Amino acid sequence: MGIFYTNIVLYMVERDRVLEFLEKENRTAFVSPQQEKFVVIYDKESEDQDQKVIIDITRKLSKALGCSTFSSLVHDGDVFCYWLFENGKLVDEYNSTPDYFESETDQPVAPIGGNAKKLCSAFHKEESLSEVTRIFEIAKDTALNLSNDINDDLIGEEIHIELVKTLDMPLFAAEIGYYTIENNYLPSEFKKSSFTQIESI
Repeated sequence: MGIFYTNIVLYMVERDRVLEFLEKENRTAFVSPQQEKFVVIYDKESEDQDQKVIIDITRKLSKALGCSTFSSLVHDGDVFCYWLFENGKLVDEYNSTPDYFESETDQPVAPIGGNAKKLCSAFHKEESLSEVTRIFEIAKDTALNLSNDINDDLIGEEIHIELVKTLDMPLFAAEIGYYTIENNYLPSEFKKSSFTQIESI
């Protein structure tokens, strides 16, 4: 069985404002330490992988806090989706495996969405445009079985990890969700005590 998780990266916002928002909205979540301009939320309700729930809370966060928000979903390690909001507006989204649940053909299907320029702009990483573009191209070639070397393939969570690294997001923005923290399945470099828990009343 592959990995399942969701999380939301916030950019250019103070952690105290994030905590205040989550408490006001009566959410149950873990919140990462502030790392430079980034804070990551691990929302419990989002872990059910209902895209409507994820999109709704991501939009609310972006609008209320006036920041860029990047929510990610990884399903069974094979599927990676993201939604990028700026000031409450959806500006980009991506699905690495759009036919995963309802394949209507035996033919491979390319990922949908993914705008490298908008993604880099949202996090002030314009110098990473060529690398982000390359990541999307490799993921597309992998999905369409066009890759000549399996070692160069990128699927699901691997795409997420590469984007996190390239955009200089905190490493705890990948491979970690609410239950990863709650059950203390964290990689050895992270401690559960570093994450603040917010519980709904």
